[in-house]
Amino acid sequence: MLDGVRVYHLTTSENTWENMDTVDVVVIGGGVIGCAIARALLSAWPSLCLCLIEKEQEPARHQSGRNSGVVHVGYNQKPGTLKAKFVVEGSRRVREYCREKGVPCIEDGIIVVARNDAEVETVRELYRRGTENGARVDLIGPSDISRLEPHVKGNAALYAPEGASFASRGYVLALAQDAASLGAALLLGESVMALAEGGNHVIVTTDKRTLQTRLLINAAGLHADRFAHMLGCGRGYQIVPFKGEYYELVPDRRFLVRSHVYPAPDLNFPFLGVHFSRTVDGKIIVGPGALLAGGRECYGRFQVNARNLLSMTSFQG
Repeated sequence: MLDGVRVYHLTTSENTWENMDTVDVVVIGGGVIGCAIARALLSAWPSLCLCLIEKEQEPARHQSGRNSGVVHVGYNQKPGTLKAKFVVEGSRRVREYCREKGVPCIEDGIIVVARNDAEVETVRELYRRGTENGARVDLIGPSDISRLEPHVKGNAALYAPEGASFASRGYVLALAQDAASLGAALLLGESVMALAEGGNHVIVTTDKRTLQTRLLINAAGLHADRFAHMLGCGRGYQIVPFKGEYYELVPDRRFLVRSHVYPAPDLNFPFLGVHFSRTVDGKIIVGPGALLAGGRECYGRFQVNARNLLSMTSFQG
C-alpha cells in the first residue's frame, strides 16, 4: 500500500464517503495517465469530488510500471509539431518532478551513433531538429564518443546530455500520492464491471458499489477499448497487445555501457532501433524487440490468455 495515500474502501463505517453514490469525476485506471489526470483536475478545481478506480492493489502494475524508463529530450520529432513541443517540455518537467519528489532519476545522457557517412547525415538532421525544438544537443566526433563511451566506436554522434533514466513506477506512485493529498479517493483492488450512460451522467458499476458520475475518464490502458465498447464507442476498433522484449547484459559486462547508446535511425520509420540503456538500478538492457503478446496482461514469453487470443483471432479489423 502507498505511504500517506488515502485509500477509500467505501464499506467501512468510519469513512465519510460511505453513503455517497454521486461524484463529479470517475477515472478508470491507475496508470500514469489516470493518476496524472486526477492530479491535474484536482489542482485546477480543488472542490471536485473525484474517484480513481484501479483493479489492482496498487497503481502502475501494468504498462506504466513496465517500461524502459528512458526520458527522451526531443531530437527525433519534427520541428513545429505538438509532439516535439510536448517531448521537450515534458522531458524538463518530468526531471524536475522526480527531483522534487525524490523519484530516482539519473541524467546520464543519450548518444546516437553514426557508423558510416549516410548515418552521419542522419545524425546531422537529428541535430537540426533538436536545435529547432529547443532541446540541448551537440554534434560530437570519434574522440568525444570514446570519452563518453569508451567501448563505442562511430564516425560521429548526436549527444543529448539531458537524456535520463527514471523509475517509472515510482513516478506514477508519486502522482497518485499527489492526487490523494488533493482529495482524490483511490479505490484500489476494485474492478469496473459495467458502464451505462444516462442523460447527463454515467452509471459506473464495480464489483463493490455503483456510482453516478458527471464525467467519466477512460484511462484503462490495454482495456480501454472494452470500456469504450460498453458505452457504444469505437466498436470497430480493438486493442491488439504487443510487448517490447529486452535482454540484459550480465553483471560483469555492465561496464561496457555508461549511459544510453542508440544507432542512427532510419527516419522513414518511427522506430529508434535496438539500443543499450542503463536503468536507474544500474542494469544494462538491450532492445527492444516487438512481439505479439499472448494476452493483454501476458508479460512472460510463453504466457497465454485463451480468451484474449480468441478475441484477437476473431476480430476482423
